[in-house]
Amino acid sequence: MKTTISVSALRALSLAALLVTLSACILPSVSLEGAACDDAHPCVVAGDVCVQGLCVPGGVAEGEGEGEGEGEGEGEGEGEGEGEGEGEGEGEGEGEGEGEGEADPCNGRDPLGADVDGDCIPDIVVGAPSTAEAASVTPHTVLVPRVAIHKGAATGLYIENFVLEGNGAELANVRGRFGAAIAIDPVTYKTTGARAIFVGEPSPTERRVSGSVVAVNAGLVWWLSPFVAGDCLAGVRCIASFAGSGRTAETLAAIRANRGGTELSAAVLGMPGKLADSPPIGAVDGIVFALAPDYACIGANNPVGCAGALQRGAAFVEPADVAVTAGGPLGDRGIARIADVDGDGLDDVAIAVTGTGADTLARGVFAFSGTTIYEDSTPRPIMRWQVPAGAVNFGVSVINAGDLDKDGLDDIAIGADDAVFIAFSSNYQALRLVDSPEPAGAGFGRALARFSGGLRANRTDGLVIGLPSASDGTNTVGAIAWLPASAAFPSSGALQTTCLTRGLVAGAEFGATLRGLGPSPVAANVARARVAVGAPATATNTGAVLVVELDTTNVTACTTFAGPTIDGAAAGEHFGAALGQ
Repeated sequence: MKTTISVSALRALSLAALLVTLSACILPSVSLEGAACDDAHPCVVAGDVCVQGLCVPGGVAEGEGEGEGEGEGEGEGEGEGEGEGEGEGEGEGEGEGEGEGEADPCNGRDPLGADVDGDCIPDIVVGAPSTAEAASVTPHTVLVPRVAIHKGAATGLYIENFVLEGNGAELANVRGRFGAAIAIDPVTYKTTGARAIFVGEPSPTERRVSGSVVAVNAGLVWWLSPFVAGDCLAGVRCIASFAGSGRTAETLAAIRANRGGTELSAAVLGMPGKLADSPPIGAVDGIVFALAPDYACIGANNPVGCAGALQRGAAFVEPADVAVTAGGPLGDRGIARIADVDGDGLDDVAIAVTGTGADTLARGVFAFSGTTIYEDSTPRPIMRWQVPAGAVNFGVSVINAGDLDKDGLDDIAIGADDAVFIAFSSNYQALRLVDSPEPAGAGFGRALARFSGGLRANRTDGLVIGLPSASDGTNTVGAIAWLPASAAFPSSGALQTTCLTRGLVAGAEFGATLRGLGPSPVAANVARARVAVGAPATATNTGAVLVVELDTTNVTACTTFAGPTIDGAAAGEHFGAALGQ
């Protein structure tokens, strides 16, 4: 069942105020299409349990403690301790003390944060942000930008379950690029296991209105909880919004931050527009700041939603904070949640200043603490990566790369034009080059994502890299390259990807966007790592998202499989231009 919400009748926006009105929208019933079990159809294999419609082996858990003896946890666990842990299943410990078992609801699968509805099967959140004009209508009539959530199923298929549409009524028919930036909340909402999403709607720098071109620098950020009912109004999905200017939310990342000692989710967004505003909302060279949902409003059964209920933190990063004088604008590219560089237990965030000038000292990638980015009135970077010699557009993409060198700590990947650099946790300040497998101009590094195949006990993780301009020798078809994690990377020299998967359609920009989806949800194919690959220029910029699977049992063989393809709906909408992070 698919639900579509159009905000065209829900809001009127000016640069000074924002009003939001919501019509009731009932949460769709959960479909059992492709499910292997439900309350009326229990699992037939002894020991299997039914988890969100999928029969899986009995639980997995990790036991922890100190001491000797045995503990009980769910699934496999290790720990030291005497006594009993919490959960179901069995675990073992040695030593003295007490042991504890922590349930793993996904039974060893890692959905890589892409599970929006809380069923342990990754979903695909797709932006189609185009503001292209339809050729057969008046100049100011445009396509409706939208964000579509395609729910993953145990069959391996994806079902379009929820669509939120932008509108054309705001700012005298000026439409923002709704869905140009998407971030999935790293914190599950309440006790549902579901995750909210942040959606950026930056306006274009200029727009045709009734035949005339007008300059516009404005935008919105939306917070949406599509799979949680009961807040705002019974049965209504929660929508909170924030109105800004200067191309607000041109870039967007979601992190676990701190407010008054309380952990909360926050969107870190870039406002790279050149329009000066009254401090502290804007700066001529762009700014970056954080927004957090106002849960008091969202949870108060508010019948009209929560207009403006994304609360901006005290902190905002401006060029002076990173000593940038000629490298901006700040916030135009490369904002991402990264590893916990400062060890405070919260996510840190990377902010790139790519620039185009020759002064590399004014550019680079800057890391900020998840604590100071929201609360500190004068945030300063905790780390900076300067532009490596010869690198162009350093920071065009940034990602938490997971544990690439298998030392137990997450690493960071930074993309540039035709190069990727890894900051390993053993020395975050140092950068290791990953060589492009293709000639210059292929766009190696323009998009990055993690991949993961297999279950916890036998998992293969790694980094997948987009090359949207790669050629097959005749046409520009795009490609993706795979870099599996390894405990035996050479101690010096450039790292090499193991294999390349090329697109098939000329000019599609296959690999322009990427999103890791964890192991295949099909039980027989769990060793296959799934990745969603955006090809937003397919079919006259209609766009498409293709799912590609890599057999991780032998990554050097580069055996890949074509998964489902999700096509865009209209020429010019650029479906797949954003896949969330």
